[in-house]
Amino acid sequence: DPETAEIPVIFVSAVTNVMDKVKGFRAGAVDYITKPFQFDEVLARVEHQLKIQTLGKRLEESNIRLQQEIRDRQADIKELSLYREALDILSIYNFFVQSDGQLINVSHSTSAVLEYSLEELQGMKLQDLDSSLDINLWQHHWDTLQHQNYIDMITYHHKKSGETIAVQLTMVYLTNPGMAYAY
Repeated sequence: DPETAEIPVIFVSAVTNVMDKVKGFRAGAVDYITKPFQFDEVLARVEHQLKIQTLGKRLEESNIRLQQEIRDRQADIKELSLYREALDILSIYNFFVQSDGQLINVSHSTSAVLEYSLEELQGMKLQDLDSSLDINLWQHHWDTLQHQNYIDMITYHHKKSGETIAVQLTMVYLTNPGMAYAY
C-alpha cells in the first residue's frame, strides 16, 4: 500500500532460524527482535529505525536538491560557453590604432591570423596592412570616427605570406587623457 509502504516494520519472532529471519527481511522488514524481548531494546530499535528513516529522507531531499543544482550548473556552463565562444569570435581580430594609423596593443589572435609577430605588428601602421588605405583615406576615416564615435569598413589586409584577406572592421573612437585612439 503506497500510504504505508514507507513505515519501517520490525518483526518479532521466537524463532532464531536464519531462514525465517531472511524470509522476514524479504517480506520487507527492516529489523527483527527475538522473544523474549526487553522493552528498552524494542524502544532502542524503533528509535534507530526512525532515525534511519529520517536520515534517508534527508538524503533523498539532498539528492533532489543536488540534482537540480547540477542541472542549473550545466545550464550555466552551457550559457557561459556560448558567451565565451561569442567573446572569442569578437576578440579574434582586434587592435588599438592611433590617429596616424599606428597599430598599438595588438591581440595574439590578430598576430596569428596575419602571421606577423606582435612586435612586427606594433611597428606597423594600418596602411601597411591595406595598401589601398592611403593616408588621405585613413584621415577621412579618422575624422568620421571622431565625429560619429564609430565606423564600419571593409579592408583587405595582407598577411605576411602575401595572402590577402577581407576584414570587416568595426572601430570605436576612444580617448584617454592626452591620447585618442580607436579599437
